[in-house]
Amino acid sequence: MSGKTTLILEILKRRNELIDKIISNVQYIYGVQQAKFLEFGKQNSDVKFTLKIDEAKLNSSSLFVFDDQIVDFETHKNKFITNFVTRLEHHIGCCCILVLHNAFSPKLRTVALSTNENVSRDERLFSCCL
Repeated sequence: MSGKTTLILEILKRRNELIDKIISNVQYIYGVQQAKFLEFGKQNSDVKFTLKIDEAKLNSSSLFVFDDQIVDFETHKNKFITNFVTRLEHHIGCCCILVLHNAFSPKLRTVALSTNENVSRDERLFSCCL
């Protein structure tokens, strides 16, 4: 385990000091339920942990975290995620965090080219550090 989820939860906890814009809606879309989601949700009731995105909540004050969704990217079962990252995020003005195990999959090329910042556990790949 490399601590990706722990890092994201820390960012969510401190989002008011780390993110310039006001975030009033946080959706954490996960692939596998983890006990730490329940613990975090009890202390941060404004963060919704779910298996599916609530499209009705798409607005400029939203933050969406896609964690462990690589299977959906690679099989194109969830074209919404690719569309979200490449189009909706930009046009709506909301924020998006992708948590990936492998950012170099050929199916992720379009998403990778649309990414503003990258955080990696490999120091040679850092383009942004929080």
